[in-house]
Amino acid sequence: MTVVIAVFVSVKAACADDWEYFDGSCYHFSTDVMNWTESRDACVTMGGHLVIINSQQEWEFLKTKGEGHWIGLTDVHEEDSWRWVDNTPLTYPKFWGTNQPDNYGDGEDCCHKSPNIHNRCVLHNK
Repeated sequence: MTVVIAVFVSVKAACADDWEYFDGSCYHFSTDVMNWTESRDACVTMGGHLVIINSQQEWEFLKTKGEGHWIGLTDVHEEDSWRWVDNTPLTYPKFWGTNQPDNYGDGEDCCHKSPNIHNRCVLHNK
C-alpha cells in the first residue's frame, strides 16, 4: 500500500507554528500514516478539513509539497458523484490526469495527490 500523508486546511488570521500559510488558508502537512477516514477525522479534530482544491494556484502550491497527500474528495456516498468534504461537487478538474477521477477496479472512493504524476483517486482503506 502506498504511504499517504494527510493534508489539513483551516482558515485563520494567523497560522500556528506547524501550519503553513497560502492564499488565505493555513495548511498542515502531517507525516502520520493514516487512511482517508482517519485523516479526515484528524483534520476535524484540529479545527480544519482535508484540503479542497479550488484553483490551479492552490494545486501548484500543493505540488511543491513532495509526498502524496490525502485530499478532501470522495464519491463514497454516491458512486461517480465526486464531492469535496464540504459537500460541494467537483467542478475544477483541470489539474486532474486524463479520465481522472475514475472508478478503476470498481472501488475508488478516496483521492490523494501524488508527486510527479497527475492526481489520482484510489481506494486505500477508507
